[in-house]
Amino acid sequence: LLNLQNEQISSKNKIIEEKNKDITDSINYAKRIQTAILPVDTALSKHFDSFVYYRPKDIVSGDFYWVKEVGDRVFFSVVDCTGHGVPGAFMSIIGFNSLNRIVDDLMISETGKILDKLNELVIESITRETKEGITIRDGMDLCFCCYDKKRNTLHYSGAHNSLYLIRKPDSQLNGYEVNMESNGRVLYEIKADKMAIGGSRNDNSYSTHTITLEKGDSIYLFSDGYADQFGGPKGKKFMYKRFKELLLSIQTDSMEQQHQKLESTIVTWMGPLDQLDDICVMGVRV
Repeated sequence: LLNLQNEQISSKNKIIEEKNKDITDSINYAKRIQTAILPVDTALSKHFDSFVYYRPKDIVSGDFYWVKEVGDRVFFSVVDCTGHGVPGAFMSIIGFNSLNRIVDDLMISETGKILDKLNELVIESITRETKEGITIRDGMDLCFCCYDKKRNTLHYSGAHNSLYLIRKPDSQLNGYEVNMESNGRVLYEIKADKMAIGGSRNDNSYSTHTITLEKGDSIYLFSDGYADQFGGPKGKKFMYKRFKELLLSIQTDSMEQQHQKLESTIVTWMGPLDQLDDICVMGVRV
């Protein structure tokens, strides 16, 4: 009897292992698909001295970055979709395809209007009435930029995710207050609108900020995964204040070195703790 029970347990364990392998294989294949749609490194680096630090929490990610060149304009964005893992990855495909449609097919170029349209398309894609009459909504937060190469201007719009611009203190950014100053540089936080993409049909439109850039300016787009990571000696969040201080401290480094320091800092901070969320940080130097 005992041998029979052991055989049954062993058989069930084998079935579970096989199913787990099938699921993992499917997710790994989904990762290949997701990786294939992400921009290649040269999509951004051919226009800017830049880096992208991309660290999914799971095999597939709810964070993604997007780059598109249209004429004299370069569009680039970091997007944080609801959740992580498989649900987040599905949302990322919706977001990625929607942005391509808006810029390529609909030919919308103003960043605020791009976010307005993205909100509309995402709601159309994911809002479903179930038999119980429950509305299912998911969405995304993002930082979206358009660089005009001819005018050397940056247009920015954000849904919950702000933009950081770092420059030398002798040149002020009109209309914006310095958020932090250190190591001979000042950091401006260009605040996002407090409206998530896909959350609801917004009565208000997304704002468009227009900034005249100067040589040496550094721009940072990011999801919340870096600042929200638990770790350190007390197991607390990294926090945005520490993130800003870190960015200010590495301004004399190359963008490649900045990428390395961002990675080593958060890995050290994390220590033995699990990664909390997907992480994506994009850095661009003009």
